Amino acid sequence: MEQENVKQSENTEHIFGGGVTYLELLAEIDNLPKEVADKLQGIVLTHGYNDSYFDIRRTEEVNILIDKNYLVDVTDPRCILDKNYSRNTLFTELSKRQYDIAPNTGTTKQQMIDWILENSEQLTDKLVSKYATVNYSEKIIPHIRELKKLINELDIRQTYRAERVLLSDFYYTLEEEKQNEEITDDEMKKIMEQWKAEPSQKKKSTALLLCLFGGYIGLHHFYVGKIGMGILYLCTVGLFGIGWIADIARVAAGKFKDKYGHYLK
Repeated sequence: MEQENVKQSENTEHIFGGGVTYLELLAEIDNLPKEVADKLQGIVLTHGYNDSYFDIRRTEEVNILIDKNYLVDVTDPRCILDKNYSRNTLFTELSKRQYDIAPNTGTTKQQMIDWILENSEQLTDKLVSKYATVNYSEKIIPHIRELKKLINELDIRQTYRAERVLLSDFYYTLEEEKQNEEITDDEMKKIMEQWKAEPSQKKKSTALLLCLFGGYIGLHHFYVGKIGMGILYLCTVGLFGIGWIADIARVAAGKFKDKYGHYLK
């Protein structure tokens, strides 16, 4: 078991610069509540490696990520108001009767922001609390590129996954796949040639009958699984008869293949 752990650590060190630290981070993320872990993965996918601050919606999950030191909160009320609210939105808000201000067409956005920050703590909290300006913490930022690569691969493979997939487990799954794929190009070419040489599950006699009596509408192509070519024959009456006649000769001579490239048996 000890040797196995050492081997895993060496593999990790080879592929990811963070080594064991990266695996520890994955395990830590896996231990977060699912909604919080999913939120962190979504942020990493959306923003990727980012050495500057960015604005996101302030949700309960985001607050937990800030408390657990995955994100650093550097929210500035003035910047939030300026970047996330239009002049018309602020104008509409300040036009309500409870505020002691009457903005007009000449009131600039900056003047409205100044008034909100100086005169209404309640309105400031209401507007600013919807957003947070954050960046990744020091413990996660060195691994963002590797983490995004891993999460992206997980999303590609299981877009509609019904149950939670742990990042650490998925990482080891990829490692095992990589080890199993250690095969030379010549060996792979030989395997493919052997596979293509296998006979098709479709019968030559059936394809020939379909081609003779329905080849002009592509029945023989539909039979061997070539749906696209079948539709083309259907729309062009067997490629204007030329393709139909050529296919009769090919099927009769045993040169016709199914959609997998296998000759008909």
